[in-house]
Amino acid sequence: MKKFMLLITSMILVAAIAACGTENNTPNTTGTNPDSSDAEPKEQAVEDLFTSSIQINQDGGSIGVIYEFKNISTEPQALSYPNALRADYILLNEAGEKVAQHSEQVMVTMAVENQTLQPNESILTDFMLEQIPNGSYTIEVFSTSYEYNAKIVQSLEVTDSIYEIGTGIYNGQADPHTIEIQVDDSPQAFQLSDAAKEQLSEIEEADEIKFLYTKSDIEQMTIEKFYFDN
Repeated sequence: MKKFMLLITSMILVAAIAACGTENNTPNTTGTNPDSSDAEPKEQAVEDLFTSSIQINQDGGSIGVIYEFKNISTEPQALSYPNALRADYILLNEAGEKVAQHSEQVMVTMAVENQTLQPNESILTDFMLEQIPNGSYTIEVFSTSYEYNAKIVQSLEVTDSIYEIGTGIYNGQADPHTIEIQVDDSPQAFQLSDAAKEQLSEIEEADEIKFLYTKSDIEQMTIEKFYFDN
């Protein structure tokens, strides 16, 4: 009788173990099926929402740039900006030094602005870069939105500019409109533009100076502006 009861107990134990094994192998039906229609849709990459392009026109030392920032998605897109500027540019010379940046030349109030761009709607921004000397440059143009800067980088060659860069030692002022600069051991006279006259008070005799100038058909040289280290 004891053997019979022991056998029954053993059979019940084996059955219980088998039942446990079956439960552990049952698939979990409480999770989310990635193929289910209720699954969350994947978020679109920002590159699939916007595109950008530029048009560049050169005329002497002037460079005109038109920058287009476009919503290429099928839905309205909300954008936010740190101020009223919708785009900016940086112009670099061949040495990688910054020559000009639009946001440094304009006065803007720092206050967040929001804008909604409809499907296929664009924001166009015009820039005019003036007094650019001959040389090799790189221009970076980009959106100022927090969401996507859509930067475009393009090389530029300026070859027919009337502007030149000069360096020398400031010898002094000959008259209200003229100064003398020692250039390559030779004293040379330069006329001053109105903008250069306003800067002259920042220069002292014997200072090494860098300036932007033009040369007329009769070899008269006029300084348009002086460059100062930041």
